[in-house]
Amino acid sequence: MTIRSKTLVTARWVAIAGQTLAITIAHYGMGLTLPVAACLMTVGVSILLNIYATLRDRKTGISTSLACTYLSFDIVQMSLLLFLTGGLANPFYMLLLCPVAIGATMLSLRQIIFLIFLSVFDIVLLAHFFVPFTLPPAGANSPHNLILMGHFIAFSMTAIFAAFFGWRASSENRAIQKAHETIKAIIAQKKHLNSLGAQAAAAAHELGSPLSTIAVAAGELSRDAGRNSPLADDIDLIISQVDRCKRILQKFGETPDAETTEYILAPLPLTNLIEEIADNFGHENPGVTIEIEDHLIDPVIVPQKPEIVHSLGVYIQNAIQRADGYVRITCSENKDMVLIKIQDDGEGFDPEIISLLGQPLSQPLKEYKEQGVAHKRLGIFIAQNLLEELGARTVYSNDLNTGGAIVAIHWAKDKMK
Repeated sequence: MTIRSKTLVTARWVAIAGQTLAITIAHYGMGLTLPVAACLMTVGVSILLNIYATLRDRKTGISTSLACTYLSFDIVQMSLLLFLTGGLANPFYMLLLCPVAIGATMLSLRQIIFLIFLSVFDIVLLAHFFVPFTLPPAGANSPHNLILMGHFIAFSMTAIFAAFFGWRASSENRAIQKAHETIKAIIAQKKHLNSLGAQAAAAAHELGSPLSTIAVAAGELSRDAGRNSPLADDIDLIISQVDRCKRILQKFGETPDAETTEYILAPLPLTNLIEEIADNFGHENPGVTIEIEDHLIDPVIVPQKPEIVHSLGVYIQNAIQRADGYVRITCSENKDMVLIKIQDDGEGFDPEIISLLGQPLSQPLKEYKEQGVAHKRLGIFIAQNLLEELGARTVYSNDLNTGGAIVAIHWAKDKMK
């Protein structure tokens, strides 16, 4: 399962802003003595991680393992900040609940238990190890009032932060779950079509013998009865209908339905599979030249699973539909990965939605339908998730020279079987 990195990145930016503001107000506004430089350096590490996460994951989802790693960092970073600002005497220790609450909406039970253990362990350490802060002298803002204010602000921030981002994460997960149900329905339909095609072929084979027997018997009846027999017309009708049945069964073998022939299960070399898929969609834009370049050292054999054929078909079909003159599909490899690059010379991906490709629809469908991209975004999301379950990672970009769209599929070799 993949998770939108934007949720965690946004939550961390909010936390960074809140931490910076709290440190500034507490030290300069309320008169608390804090190691400001060390606190800001701790916040700076979180900023660096968020910049890295933004650049690394902006076009793809992240795994639950990586999400758990990010949330673990958030707990440790917040604990270090609490260590520098009074430990459990700092009421903002409540904010340690936020990463756990967010993790509970998207991670496995084992990962959630790990986050709980990590946060409790940090709390135990903070009870014994911390840098004490010095309260200002009694005055308008007495130490008691400051502590009460701190607890009120800390509780309010924790409740708002955890509730909002928990709701947002669970909402996105529901959208992903709904899309996964769509994926399962598509695969089930393809497998059902395969089954129907196999049954039709078996029926054609089985019916061949009895029809031949009927034809022989009808021919003998016709010779015995003669042309003057009152049964001659009925016998001729039987013979003609038997011939018609034979022609219908013969068509199953000569020109099978496209829906069933698209998904033959025999493994094929990757480039051959791509050629077959491209041939199925070439008629949608006859003026486009489809170039397939094979830079593989050895043929890469892949099974014709419905998931693979459907996903590659979505990307190739989109490229053919959007191209002005050509579509270039390149297959290459390194030690561990196979790269499938699908490139066209069309207008490229819309800059406003390129970062959203492969993500669940988070805006109203009506808005996207007005832009004419809702069905494509949903199709790309389904295709990307199908490939991710098979060990592939998909990256979207536009060619800097031609402006055309590029879909790069990085597929681990050990996952292609």
